[in-house]
Amino acid sequence: MFSTFNGPFKLMFEDLKKQTIVILSITLGVVILFSISGHLFGDFTGSIFGPIYGFFLIYPFLLYNKTYKCVLSLGGTRRQYLLSTIINTVLFICINTAFLNVIYQLNLYLSENNLNPVHLQHVGLLFQSDNPVLYWWVDVVLCVFLFGVFLLVNSLWFYLGTIRILIGLTMIGGLFVVWFTNEGMGKIIDLFVNHLLSFIHILGFIGLCGMALSYLIMRNGPLERGGHLVGIRSKE
Repeated sequence: MFSTFNGPFKLMFEDLKKQTIVILSITLGVVILFSISGHLFGDFTGSIFGPIYGFFLIYPFLLYNKTYKCVLSLGGTRRQYLLSTIINTVLFICINTAFLNVIYQLNLYLSENNLNPVHLQHVGLLFQSDNPVLYWWVDVVLCVFLFGVFLLVNSLWFYLGTIRILIGLTMIGGLFVVWFTNEGMGKIIDLFVNHLLSFIHILGFIGLCGMALSYLIMRNGPLERGGHLVGIRSKE
């Protein structure tokens, strides 16, 4: 039974540790495949950030299906679950992206010394900088953005139910399209082209806001998707 924050934290830590082993194994496998292809067919260009970025995009939609109910059934609270999830996710974002950038820098060294014909692409190349810390930080910020935004989407979906979230997303999407086509597109392009680092950090801030809003929405959330609409909301 969970009576302290330690229990939910350990559960989420172990869950993310298992997921990380799988994702990093896939990433390493892709690197090996690229290296073999490069030696067989000559110079080869590719990217390896897909598995890690994809995981932190998909993971928010897995949370309320298993670990959420598990923590609550063992006596944990929603607040403990949400805080342990957010803290552990940020921790493993840092770990995964660090691993990603170690591979990238090692491959860059081998490539520059003609020991490996594979050239890996990285989002950090947009900055025209050789600073490895910047490359790692960009990966961290973008993963925070992906996780935070889609955690908010899934939290709203779980809280409101499918029909209401679809209606809400349709309305928000319509307003965004109107804004984007009138004046938003120019502002976004200008920010991306002329203030790229600021643009990246704005995305990271949006991700953090998504995490904070998810906590506020789900700290007294239902046990089932859309549960508060049918009177089964559980009070802590």
